[in-house]
Amino acid sequence: MGRTVRIRGDHESNSASDQSQTSDSGIEDLLDLLPDLAEQLRLNKPLSLRLSKDIPGIVMKLVKLREIFPDSNVLKMVGKRLSMLLDEEFSLIEGNLEKLQATLPGADVVSLVEQQPLFLFEDMEVILAELRSLRQPGKSMQETVALVGKDPKLAGCFLEIRRCTYPEILDY
Repeated sequence: MGRTVRIRGDHESNSASDQSQTSDSGIEDLLDLLPDLAEQLRLNKPLSLRLSKDIPGIVMKLVKLREIFPDSNVLKMVGKRLSMLLDEEFSLIEGNLEKLQATLPGADVVSLVEQQPLFLFEDMEVILAELRSLRQPGKSMQETVALVGKDPKLAGCFLEIRRCTYPEILDY
């Protein structure tokens, strides 16, 4: 009695490995485009895979970010929040920046966003409510907001507190 061995066609045997190679190739292209962000990209493989599917789109988004934030280190900002390059977040940036500027008049909003890009995607009313609760006696809300606008690191502290208290709301 002989044993029958079925030889699969190339398209059958390689489809999974081809898909893996394509994904790896896309990630390598992304790493070539953003070498300064290699560590962040490697740490977040699912996000890297999504970004790697549209390298020309990523290039266009980086150019647009440079237009929006001409004096900023855009790659450093993106490194703090890679997901801002995804279509669903990127489409919110300009409108949310305008809202943030309106919410914090006179504040250095660009520095705030450079330090913590998450502010482009956070609910400012929630943050302002937290500021109100932390406001020092005798200080007006406007003074408290101005303080946060002048020192973006302070605003980042609020987000860190929120991250520790409510980690599920900052899932990105």
